[in-house]
Amino acid sequence: MTQIKFVARNSFLALLLASSIAQSATLFAPFSMDSTEVLPKGIRNLTVATFTTGISDAKNGWSNDKPVGDAFNKAVTWGDLVNAQKAGYDRNSLQGYLQSKGYAMSDVVGSGTGVVDIRVTATVPVLAYGITENLTLAAVVPILYSNLNVSTGWNANQDFNQAIAKFAADGKNYRILQNQQKLMNVIASDVASKGYAPLENETRTGLGDITLAGKYRAIKTDNYALAIVPKVVLPTGETADVNKLIDVAPGSGVWNLGISAIQSYQFDGQLSIVQSIGYTRQLPLYRAKRIPFDPTMTSSPDVDESTRVQLGDVYSGQVGPKYKITPLFTIGGALAYQYKAPDVYSGDQFESGRYDWMSINTEQVMFSGQVGLNFSTISLYKAHTFAVPLEMNLSYANVFSGRNVNTTELYSAALSLFF
Repeated sequence: MTQIKFVARNSFLALLLASSIAQSATLFAPFSMDSTEVLPKGIRNLTVATFTTGISDAKNGWSNDKPVGDAFNKAVTWGDLVNAQKAGYDRNSLQGYLQSKGYAMSDVVGSGTGVVDIRVTATVPVLAYGITENLTLAAVVPILYSNLNVSTGWNANQDFNQAIAKFAADGKNYRILQNQQKLMNVIASDVASKGYAPLENETRTGLGDITLAGKYRAIKTDNYALAIVPKVVLPTGETADVNKLIDVAPGSGVWNLGISAIQSYQFDGQLSIVQSIGYTRQLPLYRAKRIPFDPTMTSSPDVDESTRVQLGDVYSGQVGPKYKITPLFTIGGALAYQYKAPDVYSGDQFESGRYDWMSINTEQVMFSGQVGLNFSTISLYKAHTFAVPLEMNLSYANVFSGRNVNTTELYSAALSLFF
């Protein structure tokens, strides 16, 4: 086996920020720390990383955490019940009957309830190869498993219950009133009336978006190093279904071009500081999208099959220390900042203002932190006291502030082999 002079400790795990969570329309907390190290010429590296995270809350402001299903938790009016019915006879007959009895469409009759819990787990193989002493190429192939649990319902108030009793006393045989269960499950009825598939629990496993990347170490001295990392993300994963109100898809459908610069400062044999900045360009595409008819609602019965989608570009930065406790163990931490510009939508099928509504709350800001522990046998391998050069890494990341991003805690582990 070729003598290993130095290795790239998890050198391409930081690429998982843009590749393993393939929903490029949203930011995700990075869970690996950057490095300027590269593989020696002719050395291969196989890293298998895994992570898991639960998503149940989102930050709609700098300090406001709201449940992901918060949109379901709202006051329900007679108008909502009418609009939740199938267009045509059912809807018109209910509205006409209510108005004939003096009920206003704005009267509140109850409150909708909804809980959405999402867990995403991934296995991410990363294969890297040292082309030269300063250039390494890599491929990142994420495989994602997701578990979606959704529960909806509503709580009727006294006015609604009294109205139902009055309807029955009238002896009117309206079709919509014969099916009281449908009337009371307003959220499910509303989803169905707009042409969506029923809200159901779902598990899913699929290939995510593959990343191809390179790392070129431009400068290397005793105390300073600079590396440049270009990458391209291929839209290989299955994308979200336009007919599902909630869909945790493994792919984004978007080509991404990115570049980042990583610097490391070595203060002594044990302590170093690593910082990086990055930019990702999300290329435009055409896809089927639901076009809202109200700026406050994302659900809609109207579909434009060729909506032009321009997801916002992403800017990122990270800084943190690494400290080698012993030749075998290194601890580290990092603070990360990410910003995603607003998304832009356009099309010809509906009024232009309706497409503009889709951009509301798509600008994102995220501040996150992470800590990690690395175990390496490289020094033992060089001393011929350990047969296999490998590394293992455990890390934890948390989103502690942001706007329009998910609140997540992320746990990850990685095993790297060199050959």
